Amino acid sequence: VLAGLRGETHDYDYTTDAPAGPNGRFLVPDDREDSYDLLTPKLGAIWTPGNGAISYYVNYSRGERAPQASDLYRLQSQQGIAEAEVETMDSVEIGTRGTVVGGRLYFDVAAYYAEKENFFFRDSDGLNVTDGSTRHQGIEAQAAYDIFGDGLLTVSGTASYAEHTYTFDRIVASGSEIIRSGNEVDTAPNWLGDVRLTWRPTDAFEASVSAEYIGEYFTDPANTQTYPGHTVTQARASYDFTETLEGFVIVRNLFDLNYADRADLAFGANRYFPGEPLNATFGIRKRFN
Repeated sequence: VLAGLRGETHDYDYTTDAPAGPNGRFLVPDDREDSYDLLTPKLGAIWTPGNGAISYYVNYSRGERAPQASDLYRLQSQQGIAEAEVETMDSVEIGTRGTVVGGRLYFDVAAYYAEKENFFFRDSDGLNVTDGSTRHQGIEAQAAYDIFGDGLLTVSGTASYAEHTYTFDRIVASGSEIIRSGNEVDTAPNWLGDVRLTWRPTDAFEASVSAEYIGEYFTDPANTQTYPGHTVTQARASYDFTETLEGFVIVRNLFDLNYADRADLAFGANRYFPGEPLNATFGIRKRFN
C-alpha cells in the first residue's frame, strides 16, 4: 500500500501603479491580496501474487493548481474581477503489468477515469472562464517483446484510447466558440499509438525504425470541424565507439509527409501548425566521468 500527502499555500500581494479601473482594453484591479491552499493526497495498492511475474494495481490521486498571476490580474476591460478557484483533478486508475512468455514479453495495461473542476482558460472573446469542467476516461497499454529471446530484435509500442469531454456549457458573445456539455474536447484525439522495431546485433550498435500515430480530432469546441490525424515514421541508429563516446543519426518523417503538429479553428477556418519535413540529425555524444 502506497500513500502520500502534499500541502502548499500560494500567497499573492498585488500592487498596481496604474489607476484602478478600465485602461484601454484592459481592466486594472485594485490592490489586493489572494491566498490559495492546496492539499493533494495520493493512495495506491499493488498486489503481486504467485511467482511475482504479474502485478495488479489501483491508484487514486488528486492534482491541484493555484491560479496564475495573469489569471487574476490581467483582465479584459469588459469583464469583472477574476474570482478564480483552485483548479482540481481527481483520477482513479486500475491496471496490471508484468512479464509472460518466459520473460520475453513485458506489458502494462491500465484503465482510468478523471474529472477536472474549476478549469481556467480564455475563450475566443479573450475573456476568462473560471468554472470550466471536463471528464476524461480511457485505457492505455504498452508492451515490449524480445522476438528471439536474446535481445537481437525487439518490437515495442504503446496504444491509448480515450474520451475527453466538456461537462459545462459556454456560449461566447461572438458565437464563434460554442461549448456544450458532452462535446469532445478540441485538439484531443481519441486514439494515440506508436510502434518501434529495434535491432541490436552487438552491444555497441543499435538501429530502430518507428511510427507514431495520432488519430482524428475536432479542431473546435463545437465539434464542427476535424483534423484527420496522421502517421509519422522515423529511423535512428547509434554506435558506441567507447564506453563514453557515442555517434548517432536520426532521420525524421521518412516519407516527407505533410502533417500538422497541431490543428485548430481560428477566424472561421482551420489553422495548421506544420510538422517537420524529411530531415536528419547527426551527432556525437560524449560522457565525462
